[in-house]
Amino acid sequence: VPYLNAFKKFVTGTNFIVTASEKIVWCEKLWVAGTIDLLGELQGKPVLIDIKTGGKQDHYHLQTAGYAILNKTPDIKRFCLHLDQKEKYKLEPHLDAKDIDVFQGMAHYFNKREKYGWKPLSKQTQE
Repeated sequence: VPYLNAFKKFVTGTNFIVTASEKIVWCEKLWVAGTIDLLGELQGKPVLIDIKTGGKQDHYHLQTAGYAILNKTPDIKRFCLHLDQKEKYKLEPHLDAKDIDVFQGMAHYFNKREKYGWKPLSKQTQE
């Protein structure tokens, strides 16, 4: 309930308009798929928002970049919406355009990692 109340405060406080929720997206070329939490309009501009209820992680900006690529809207404004149990919210912008290139490079490497010399750990090494 506190997270829902925080979300309601965000919507009323910013006049956010939802255009899509839980949108499943994919890219066959990158062999990546995901689910975008929210697409909408903020101050008359299209935005992509990923909702978070836990602590901040350093990779969130790459996650929203991936969603932007998969949604075929790489120039969309990207955000994480942090909701907490005190019914507060914080909208964190992800402004670095280089995130798009980094995500694409990571996906390409991951899908071709054996070509680049990656070898799975043996069972002995893992134990």
